[in-house]
Amino acid sequence: MKIEIRLKEALEQIKQGWDGTIQSLSKEAKVDRHTIKRLCTNDMTNPPLEAIGRLCGWLIGHGYPADRLPQALFAAQADKLWDILFQLKQLTFYLGEYNRVEERYPAKFWISRRDAWVAAQVIEHVSMLDSRPSGQKTRLHTEYVPFHFGSPDAQVAEERFKADKANAREIFKTMRSRPSKHGTMMIGSQKVNYITEYFIADLFNVQAFTTPVDRCKVPFFLIYRPFDRQMSSCCAGTKLPGSRKETKPGIYYRDAAGEWVGCPWVEEAHDAGITIVTYDPGTGNIELATLGLSGLGTATLGTKLVQDGQLFWRMTDTTPKSQDRSVAVFISRMSFKRQGSGANDDSLQLRTFDVVQIDGKTLTRCLRRD
Repeated sequence: MKIEIRLKEALEQIKQGWDGTIQSLSKEAKVDRHTIKRLCTNDMTNPPLEAIGRLCGWLIGHGYPADRLPQALFAAQADKLWDILFQLKQLTFYLGEYNRVEERYPAKFWISRRDAWVAAQVIEHVSMLDSRPSGQKTRLHTEYVPFHFGSPDAQVAEERFKADKANAREIFKTMRSRPSKHGTMMIGSQKVNYITEYFIADLFNVQAFTTPVDRCKVPFFLIYRPFDRQMSSCCAGTKLPGSRKETKPGIYYRDAAGEWVGCPWVEEAHDAGITIVTYDPGTGNIELATLGLSGLGTATLGTKLVQDGQLFWRMTDTTPKSQDRSVAVFISRMSFKRQGSGANDDSLQLRTFDVVQIDGKTLTRCLRRD
């Protein structure tokens, strides 16, 4: 659910006898004109209560019914994505589980704190807003997809990688066999969540864990950073497939003309992420994959998903389909600025967040199973 600010509509109801300029309203109500402009365009997530109070006083003074304020300035906007999630029988989260193996020490197991943060936000949101009786609420379940790394022996590392892929493939098969009214949320990129790799490979009918060289059928591609786990993937590598040998880290996607568009990664400044949604209206099953180039990108996507699910739900009758499932792919470009003197990601504040949906015709070509 998204809260919509309706100052513009309130002003339109009393526009007779008022010149309607933001400058005049700012002067009379003693509210900054930039604040008023953002409120009128519904572009402010945390409006100052003092400003809301002054605007209410101004509206009352110009004939707006006092008993309708301040509630008339706010409205709940329906969120189709969350409506569907609230109707599920079960929502299962899939998280990559790190298994660090060092020959002289016991194995260590953990999950990414950023991925865990996304799952926690969604779980809290579903738990708080699902208004159905307890026996009908969406069941929440988490499964972990283990992968090993850290072995100094290349042969041992390859054997473990092979075993991890086989295990993830079986988990993926189980995921796809779930009955109706079930939802799946895969969190984290294919580097840390092998289910994500199988999901993308199956969706676009390509070989999982095989990096394309000349032709990439997947409409997006991640170029690894120098310090990333540079594993083979159907949608990632160290350079862009094809004639354009781009090597700058970031996320790239196909535009309406089929050309690659880049969202370059810049440390502490620019990041990007991918959200994939598939929905089968016949069974009510929904699948979501949320992955950033970095952990920060994944966490930011998760926050936006909770705050405004409509950003990632634009299903229509013309939405591309694959095996009876409607498919939408969104590329998010984000920028950050550092707040305070902290040296870690926690002191980075989101500055801009833009979402682009991959063109329908481009996506249809990529989904063809030929």
